[in-house]
Amino acid sequence: MTITIYVDVQHSGKPDKPRDRGATGNGWDEVGATRLIANGIEHACVTYADVHCIILSDGRYSSRHKRVNDYHNRIGGKAVYLALHLNALDSKPHKGVIFFHYQSKKGPALAQAVADAIKPAVGPTIPTPCESGDWTRNAYATIRGVREPIALCLEPFYIDSPAAKEWLFAEALEALGVEIAAAVIEHMKAT
Repeated sequence: MTITIYVDVQHSGKPDKPRDRGATGNGWDEVGATRLIANGIEHACVTYADVHCIILSDGRYSSRHKRVNDYHNRIGGKAVYLALHLNALDSKPHKGVIFFHYQSKKGPALAQAVADAIKPAVGPTIPTPCESGDWTRNAYATIRGVREPIALCLEPFYIDSPAAKEWLFAEALEALGVEIAAAVIEHMKAT
């Protein structure tokens, strides 16, 4: 069975507007850091014969959800959509969050598998359902249009956290992507 991981680096721009930097902290911007995480996911996928990785962050912002659904209809198999984010603290706790659609039956288990896999690298990450009417609405907006694949919005740590200085370098961010991909792939193969 083929597994496809769709990776969306958030804040990577729109056709008529250059990308914004997203959150900033510790000398990094969100787009630069999440692109390295995406690179790690992509590199991990090529080590599996039956896993594909499609990076959607090419500036065609408005059509990403439609493209995921179109790709999935053509490719079939098992699939996961990952929206990558890194937020700033804004007085929030230092824990990262992995959001899943509040109506998803498979999202909670996958979010927990990813949280467990990345905990040694970035600390506790909390799997959290998201919907349109509460504080999770921004995460919900990134995944709500994806119909078939399991959709997660990953915010594994806060980019401006003092603790983030420990893993905010290229090799560690790519390694985090490899860990995310391995958790997703192993979970999808087992279910």
